[in-house]
Formats: sequence, structure tokens, C-alpha cells
Amino acid sequence: MKKIVISIFTVLALLFTSVSVIPTNAHATDFGFTKEKSGSFNNYVNTKGYYDKTDAKYIYLFDTWITSSSKAKGNYTMYIQTKKKGGNWKTLQKISVKKNGKTFLNSSKKFSSKYSYRFKLVNKGSKKTIKYTIRWMPTAK
Repeated sequence: MKKIVISIFTVLALLFTSVSVIPTNAHATDFGFTKEKSGSFNNYVNTKGYYDKTDAKYIYLFDTWITSSSKAKGNYTMYIQTKKKGGNWKTLQKISVKKNGKTFLNSSKKFSSKYSYRFKLVNKGSKKTIKYTIRWMPTAK
């Protein structure tokens, strides 16, 4: 009987502590969904353009992980590019990415929520194939 009472109190304590850590200042503009793109390339590749509809003024790409594998060693370059509707792609940020391993970008520079964005991956060294996976979370502010 004593074990049952202790178990009940433990469960109740866990329930109350889990309820108390739910954020109360969540914004409707926080997307909270992780996106992913995988593929491979030798010289360069442009991903498709992404557009995240929101009422917020700006977007950041948050918690961006790039995982790569290749028979080549060294780094390649990833560009985060943005574009107005009907305009040309412009580089927002340039990141050096490991050809083998993981590279982390905490947050991109902010850009207008009216813009679409894409990733451009460029391999300037050895032209051996690089397999990649990009994971990111668009966040509006």
C-alpha cells in the first residue's frame, strides 16, 4: 500500500512540474516545424526556393544543421540566398561546411518574410560527390 501511495504522489508531482514548464509567451508567428532537404552534388547545387507564409515582419533560419559525407576532405561553401518576387537571388549569408561531419548554424541573419529563400552549395575543391542533409527551422519575429 505504501508503494502505491508513493507512486501516485510521484506521478502527480511529475504532472504538475511538466505543466509548469509550458511556455506562456508563445507567439502565433513561431513556426516550430523542422524542414529537411537531402541530396548529393559534385560541383554545385541550388535547392528549390522556400517561402514561409507569416504575418511577422522578419524570418530567421534557426538551428540549422548540415550533415555531409564524401570521399574528399576539407570544406565546401553553403550560401543562404533570398529573393523578392520577380527579383534575383542575393546572398544573405556564407557558411563554410565540413565535407565529412556536421556543421551547425545557430541562426541565420534575418530577412523579410516577403522573400523566398534557398540554399546554394558550392564545392570548389575536389569534384568528388558530396552527400548532404540540411535541417532547419524557420522562425518568425
